[in-house]
Amino acid sequence: MKNHLSLLLASFTLAPLATSVMAETERQHGAHEHGAAQLSVAVDHHDVVIALASPSYNIFGFEHTPSTDEQHAAVDAAVAKLRDADALWTLSAAADCELEEVDIDSAVLDDDDHHDEAHDHDHDEDHDHHDEHDHDEDHDHDHDHDHDHEAEHDHDEEHDHDHEGGQHSDVDVSWHFHCDNPGELVQVDVGLFDAFERFEDLDVQYLTETSQGAAELSPSRTTLNLE
Repeated sequence: MKNHLSLLLASFTLAPLATSVMAETERQHGAHEHGAAQLSVAVDHHDVVIALASPSYNIFGFEHTPSTDEQHAAVDAAVAKLRDADALWTLSAAADCELEEVDIDSAVLDDDDHHDEAHDHDHDEDHDHHDEHDHDEDHDHDHDHDHDHEAEHDHDEEHDHDHEGGQHSDVDVSWHFHCDNPGELVQVDVGLFDAFERFEDLDVQYLTETSQGAAELSPSRTTLNLE
């Protein structure tokens, strides 16, 4: 199912009607515009896939692997929201759709399970080294400390705002549904803007058994019509 739908989505992006969407996708990924994202909806018999491609900033608020407890908590909260498909997507009730799977892929999530332990170890090692440095080079302490503090501050500021400085990452999420009555799937109400307030617009392309098209959604326009 997943491979077939992936091919379906890929072939759809090559359709002539999707020219403007492809241009927007190239603009989005080339310029990495925060607030913007691409959404695809594909219906293949009883299988429905909703796929989101977005800058990580829209989801997590940053684009690097988490390095603080606060950032880890933000990632956990965002992932929980992404897995809550009922809050994000309301498919036509008559279609009788049930969520089967959620796939989430992002560099922000790489090695996340081991990061806390590594972070604590590095922090302790840096602290011990700093104490040894203070003891051995006491005469130069004030000058070096000020210099190191300034450098560390600059590094942290650059790290916290890496989404402004060229270090970018994306999030790819897909929600897989099984619908007993796919012919009754005529609209999708989108709760993404309420769940993730950094989203400003979604460029959408859709393909069903009977129709295909493109649309743009925003916080003031959250219903995708598939007819």
